[in-house]
Amino acid sequence: MKKIFFIILLTPLIGFSQYDHFVVDALVNPKKQASVITVGGASSDVPGFTNQAIQIAVNALPTEGGTVKMDAGLFKVMAPVRLRSNVRLIGSGPATILKRIDGFRSKFIIDADYGELRVTVEDASGFKPGMSIQVTNKPYAECWDVSTAVITDIVKDTLYFDTHLIRDYEAHLDGMVTNGGSCVSVHGADNVYIGDFTVDGNKEKNYPLDGCNGGGVVIIKSANVTVEGLHVKDVNGEGITWQITENVTVRNSEISGCAGMGMHPGSGSPKSVIENTNSHHNKVGLFLCWRVHHTLVRNNRFH
Repeated sequence: MKKIFFIILLTPLIGFSQYDHFVVDALVNPKKQASVITVGGASSDVPGFTNQAIQIAVNALPTEGGTVKMDAGLFKVMAPVRLRSNVRLIGSGPATILKRIDGFRSKFIIDADYGELRVTVEDASGFKPGMSIQVTNKPYAECWDVSTAVITDIVKDTLYFDTHLIRDYEAHLDGMVTNGGSCVSVHGADNVYIGDFTVDGNKEKNYPLDGCNGGGVVIIKSANVTVEGLHVKDVNGEGITWQITENVTVRNSEISGCAGMGMHPGSGSPKSVIENTNSHHNKVGLFLCWRVHHTLVRNNRFH
């Protein structure tokens, strides 16, 4: 019987580095065009210059995410645009402006208790469904004691909303509801990009906005978020605030004229990067809160 010998040539592992750039293209999974939805003018996918129009565009993106591209123009904001994972929200430069509507407030006349989804106010005339609110009283008027929500319905003078109250608020202790809120919100999301537009907080016509869970842009319990090329101005509160986050980057931006902190990384937000940003005429240019470590701050102006 003849013997057959096989010779197997093995490429050394060290040689595989030349294939590191190789991409499997349309083999196992179909290649899909990245989703881009435009919003703003009459020819956009979603016409309208409101936060509701932007939110419709965000919600219309597929589960794997995509980009919402806003036209130049003034978008009226009565509740924050809520972004989710793998979403890019980009404008058309400084002429794309997200501006808060004028403020309104009313005392509430019945105690608003922990876990409730409603509050009864003296005057509901300035509130409407889809509007953001803050609920406070004197012992619970700042930071993590403030409840935030969006109104879902109004029956006579009772406001119904989408997020449970986090404290017991007694009416006789200056219990108050305002329509304060952020312009852009990232909550519990990963891989988000926000860039190339203006946020106008309309400071002179709004009531104070709490800084731990509200700001021109607010990022909470999220990771890998980039804010770039934004001008956040005139917020009656903080410009850009991020709390309980990881890997947040703010670069090439301007924050000005805010009644609170220009930028506020806080409540355990490691591995932030703040660079090439101009923070001026705010109460404080940059406020570093508790456990903000392994963070890089370079080439900025604070004045």
